[in-house]
This record gives sequence, structure tokens and C-alpha cells, in this order.
Amino acid sequence: MSQYYFLVSSLPYLTKDSTVQLTVSSFMELCREQLTKNDLNIIEKCSLDNFIIGKNINSTYLRWQLWEINLRNELLKLRSQKKGAQQDKYLVSCDRIIETDEVARNAFNQASPLDAENMMDNARWNLIESMEVGNYFNLEKLILYSLKLQILEKKASYNKELGIKEFNMLKQTKLENIKSGENIYGQL
Repeated sequence: MSQYYFLVSSLPYLTKDSTVQLTVSSFMELCREQLTKNDLNIIEKCSLDNFIIGKNINSTYLRWQLWEINLRNELLKLRSQKKGAQQDKYLVSCDRIIETDEVARNAFNQASPLDAENMMDNARWNLIESMEVGNYFNLEKLILYSLKLQILEKKASYNKELGIKEFNMLKQTKLENIKSGENIYGQL
């Protein structure tokens, strides 16, 4: 197993409230310079939204993916129940992780989507920190660091004014479509 003492020790310390000092792309450039080809291939696939579960996946990243899939499945169940919609065809089959139930319920009950996303990001961060125990200078540490950077970049991209503008544009488009009699949800 490869150890990356220099790379890990040169990375800035991250907290939930850190400002982005190192971008994901800059981090990946450092990884390209110092990781083995196999380790680089693994870390390049690590993403907050990449859910390709295969045979040759790193066990740390697999644990992350299973937790995230469980969280999203629970949110889907809650939203489907509220809307009275079908959920089975959208659920992703995987081993069940009970800890995500409470996170999903708390996020679902938040006053705004931003509050819900911030709450889930805090839970994600806490999971990553618990997974860092025992991983100090190895590939697993770099995978977890990459996920933390992705969370921080996502949080830094939130823009209230832009969000309100996008919401109002979507609302206006929906109203125009309703007035014109167009089915905005596609064919039923």
C-alpha cells in the first residue's frame, strides 16, 4: 500500500467552515504529480455524485457511496410519500445503512432547500471525519480529502441572488406553460 507523506502533509487543513483555499482541480493536479497510476485512477473516480459500484472500487469510497445512496433513497421515500408518487423504480438497491434515516428526516423537515442541503453536508462531513480515523498518509486519506474539498466547493458556489433569479425564471416559465395549456411534466 502506497503512502503519501509529503502530499498529505502539504495539504491545507480543512474544516466545515473553511473557505476554498485549494480547488478540486488543483488538488487533482497535485495527485497527478505524486500518486501511482492505479491510485490516481481510483481518486479520479471519487465524486459526490458518482455512483458506479464495481468490483475494483476502493473500500473507503464504497463505504461513502453506500452511505450516500442510502441517504438519497431515504429522501426519495419521504418525498414520494408526501406526493403520493411511485418510488420503487427509482430506489437504488444496496445494503441498508440505518444511520441515514435520521439525516434524511431532518433534511426533509428543513424550512428551505438550502437549509436541508447544509444539514446533509454537515452529516456528510461528520461521516468523512469518522472515516479518516486510522487513515493518515494513504490513498484513503486522499479520497476523503477530495470529498471534503468537493463539499466545500459546492457550498462556496451557493449564491442567494442567483438562486432567487433562477427560481423566479422557472416559476415564470411554469406559469407561461400553464397559461398556454402545455403539459410541463411531459406525457403522462
